[in-house]
Amino acid sequence: NAPHFTASAGAAYTVPLPNDGSVRLSVLYNYNSGYVFEPDNKAKQDSYSLVNASAEYRPTEHFGVEFWGR
Repeated sequence: NAPHFTASAGAAYTVPLPNDGSVRLSVLYNYNSGYVFEPDNKAKQDSYSLVNASAEYRPTEHFGVEFWGR
């Protein structure tokens, strides 16, 4: 009942700020070709993609705030 194909790819980019802080942007993409729930193949999950992204502001090395979405 496993999918025939899955794939993931991600990237992150950090922008240094003048006051020793930084902003980090990241994105993760997932693909699933679909799968069946039962051996008779009647109930199935179609193929789908997911995208996750986040942005983090880190004013100091020890403190940060991050926002993410799906």
